[in-house]
Order: sequence, then structure tokens, then C-alpha cells
Amino acid sequence: MPRTAAPPTPFGPGHGARRYEAAFVDLTLTMERAVGSHHLVAHTVHDVLTALGRPSWTVHRLADTARIAGQYLVGHTTTARYAARLHVDAEGATITVSDYCEALSGRSPVWLAVSRADQRLVDDVPPADPLFLAGGEDSGLQLHRTLDGHTRIGRRCTWPAAPPHG
Repeated sequence: MPRTAAPPTPFGPGHGARRYEAAFVDLTLTMERAVGSHHLVAHTVHDVLTALGRPSWTVHRLADTARIAGQYLVGHTTTARYAARLHVDAEGATITVSDYCEALSGRSPVWLAVSRADQRLVDDVPPADPLFLAGGEDSGLQLHRTLDGHTRIGRRCTWPAAPPHG
């Protein structure tokens, strides 16, 4: 069987580090809270980031975050649906998975960071940024809750700096 060439990428040959500036994505999936649905969310995140030519470490971290968060919400919430949001911009990518479906309600709640001991960090901590804009290359897995009990899990990864030209 003859080999076929790899499909062309939207960035063309020699796309290098500049490829990260080429695409903006804001994708929200609303899923029924069903066993195994977290796999679909993780595969979707993986496929979108791979198609955009993102670094493999970013693809794997964000897909794993989507899988872990989806599995947690399926097992620990009572809502009928959950939402996964993938936001890709020139600086990086963010995945958030929540049992609060913003798209269905039309409003955004106040998210509060939660400690490793599952305590809301209310004193001296501002409400959590919706895009997890923490300093550094990877925000790590973050857990937020609303005062009425909704849960959001997510991670922000920034793209590596472009190598110097010359």
C-alpha cells in the first residue's frame, strides 16, 4: 500500500514558533452527566489542540485535566449536565470543566479558589479569574467553587517563548 503524505496543516511549511499566533478558539461542550462522558471531552480537547499544532506537553496536560475534571464531576455532582470550555489564544490555552452551565443560564457566578483541604479561600483572596491567568508556564490543576456549591476544575498553560531569530 503506498504511503500518503501527511495532511497539510493550516500553518504551511516551516511554521516554527509563530504557529501559536495563528488560531483563536473558544469552544464550549455541554455534556450529559453520564459515565464515560469525560473521555469524549478529553478526546475533543486533545484533537483540537493537536490540529492547531500546539506543543504535545500542552495537549497532554490539558486533555488529562479535562478527563480528570469530567470524571470528578460525573461522580461528585447531581446536576444533569456539565460544561467543558476550551479557550485558546496567542498566549496559551485554558480548559475549565464545571457543573455550572454558563451557556444555559446566561450569567457567570463568582468563583472562589479552594484549598487542598477543600476549604474555600475567601479571606484576602480575590474571586478566581475565569481564565486561570496565573504566572508561569502552567497554572497547575485548580479547583474553584461558588457559594451555592457549584464546582469548576481547570488549568491554564502558556505557550513557550519563541526562539530568537537570527
